[in-house]
Amino acid sequence: MEAIKVSVVVPVYNVDEFLDNTLSDITGQTLREIEIICVDDGSTDNSKIVIEKYKNEHPQLIAAYDKPNGGLSDVKNFGLDHAKGEFISFIDSDDFVDPEMFYDMMNGIMNSSADAAVCDIKLVYDDKTERVWPCTNSAKTDAFEAVIDMPMMASSCNKIIRKSLFDGIYFPKGINNEDIAVTPIVLGRTSKIVIINKPYYNYYQRSGSIQNGEFNERRFAILQTARLCIDNAAVLGKEKQNIIKNSLY
Repeated sequence: MEAIKVSVVVPVYNVDEFLDNTLSDITGQTLREIEIICVDDGSTDNSKIVIEKYKNEHPQLIAAYDKPNGGLSDVKNFGLDHAKGEFISFIDSDDFVDPEMFYDMMNGIMNSSADAAVCDIKLVYDDKTERVWPCTNSAKTDAFEAVIDMPMMASSCNKIIRKSLFDGIYFPKGINNEDIAVTPIVLGRTSKIVIINKPYYNYYQRSGSIQNGEFNERRFAILQTARLCIDNAAVLGKEKQNIIKNSLY
């Protein structure tokens, strides 16, 4: 078996309605040197059955884990600890991805000796309308600043990042908007970022989710994770610290 290039972490919690489509997309990737780490975070629906189905169909791709409920950050940290690939990506279990996503992004990384690749995001709504959200600010010439100076800059789902850059950094447990505390710092550690201006990642705008539902006090967690990000940015140079701070503000 060829060496694993990308570990794809899929956090799973009560998403049996969507999980089949998500795993179908990931197992159908043209890049085959991947492992799909499915972490069931104590689901009470049929998510575990869906995972087992795909594990039986794709034993060479699927690594299935079952753990007590600990939240999204806990699952991502679990995935990081168990990943065998040189690079890592996170895919939400109710979203879907184009079949060329990992092949094209890894091809960009390999061809330019980069540490990370970022692609555009397609927002998909319940009424079937779509909107493409670019992954960069076209007014910025520096790749790091162009990626960071965007509303979706912290998302861990449209990125492939060298796993070693996560060393010593973990997602904060028990807090929403966990990506904000981690992704900017990891990107700040890169020597080069490849920009893929294609909307390979399809972000389903599910009604009733924390981001799209009515106001919920849990949204205030963004203030806490932004503070954590600023604190963690102290390991970076002043220029990158300021870029991150400006984006957060």
